[in-house]
Amino acid sequence: MRKMIGILFLLTVSMANAVFGQGQDCDCESVFQQMTEKLEANYIGVKHFEQRGKGQEYATRKRRFAAKSGTVAPGDCAAFLQDFLDYFEDGHLYVIERPKFGEVKLQTIEADIEKGRRDIDELQKKLKAQKSDYPDDRVLGTYKYQMSEFIIIREQDVYRAYILNSKNENVKPGEIKASFSRTGEGQKFRGTYYSYGHVPRFMKGGLYKDGTLLRIESSIWIKTDSDKTRELSMVNFEGGTEWPTVQKLDDENVLMSIPKFSVDYKVWQQVVKDNRQTLMNARNLIIDIRGNRGGNAIYFSIFDLFADRKRMAMQGHALASEDNKAYFSRYNNKIYKKVVRDIEEHMGQIIDGPEYPDQEIKRNKKSKVEQVAILTDEACMSAAESFIIHARGASSLVKTFGSPTDGVIDYTSVNAILLDSGDQNIYLGYPTSTLHKDIPENGYNKTGMIPDVPIDEGVSDKVAFIMEYYKKAK
Repeated sequence: MRKMIGILFLLTVSMANAVFGQGQDCDCESVFQQMTEKLEANYIGVKHFEQRGKGQEYATRKRRFAAKSGTVAPGDCAAFLQDFLDYFEDGHLYVIERPKFGEVKLQTIEADIEKGRRDIDELQKKLKAQKSDYPDDRVLGTYKYQMSEFIIIREQDVYRAYILNSKNENVKPGEIKASFSRTGEGQKFRGTYYSYGHVPRFMKGGLYKDGTLLRIESSIWIKTDSDKTRELSMVNFEGGTEWPTVQKLDDENVLMSIPKFSVDYKVWQQVVKDNRQTLMNARNLIIDIRGNRGGNAIYFSIFDLFADRKRMAMQGHALASEDNKAYFSRYNNKIYKKVVRDIEEHMGQIIDGPEYPDQEIKRNKKSKVEQVAILTDEACMSAAESFIIHARGASSLVKTFGSPTDGVIDYTSVNAILLDSGDQNIYLGYPTSTLHKDIPENGYNKTGMIPDVPIDEGVSDKVAFIMEYYKKAK
């Protein structure tokens, strides 16, 4: 039962049939045409736009981008496609690229990277000066991720991340690792990320959790020169910056930090097991999911700490298409078999999506948890938002604190299709179904999930705020 419910929010990327290193440049004009065909055939959001009278508006945008697509360079195609998809304001609708270049092209890229290497001492001096000139710029600084440390400086409106040191033998100090710019107001970015094999690819990212977490691609960089001691104390530098951690704050409060839900399930289970007694002895369980951009529904194993009611059944809509049929056919149980049959009978139409039954999780009798606080920020999306929905559904003890979430849950269960994009290997990711049947009218994508107790951005220690909140409520 738990596994079936969890599948609803599983972010699935189907790359089994990928053909890497096709030996040809990306033709962005043909890729754009194929992407829009796939989009219109598979994405239920297009149908919703048409139902709301925005079909002509979408068609006009499509013609305008199609006219430009023939002039887009191969390396810029993914960014161009993402600009088009932004129209739907759906974070589950995206492109990613995983280029696989030939040896000659890669040698040219590596030579350019070598020419652009910077002296570390000069970078550190520049960083010091820029911090003085731009004291409110939280991006500037030094970061760590697994085997490497980075330094980020600002050059006009572009941020550049350089390698300070790394245990990876393929890279050298002073090499560029990423280059990105803000997409608008706030702390979201787009640009180019270089793998340890020096392959450049389109990236999206953002700075979250009071400026301590920088998301670069799917990795989480920790800002090591931050003054946010509480946030840094929750980082598992040995196990990996994405690993969840548990910390007893005092006799009543326990803090659990979950940077992402895409960690290995065995790792998650081990952390929960190792800290089981600490979690059960908490009166106030504070779960910090700031910076969490989602992943998989691995979180049900902590619900028995605070569950006190049955979570109700859920069902949304899906769009009947061949690609969606292939997606749902991967799951061999009766919930998805029914969807597959309905797709076959109603091709091209909106149908009922998977129906997930009621689920009751019994509370552990030894648990002392009386109150659960989930701390959020504008990064939280996808499985992080589903975690809130399911936690609230399972317990009346749950209350959310912080800032509104990103709002990326109305359309869910993501599939990915490899587009004919040459060596760029561009994938279209799109959601296959809706959260419930009253989407988009009654959803979260426009506003995010509003916290029960907002915490002003100026509050320096938001965990301490929650502790004080519960202390006053006694």
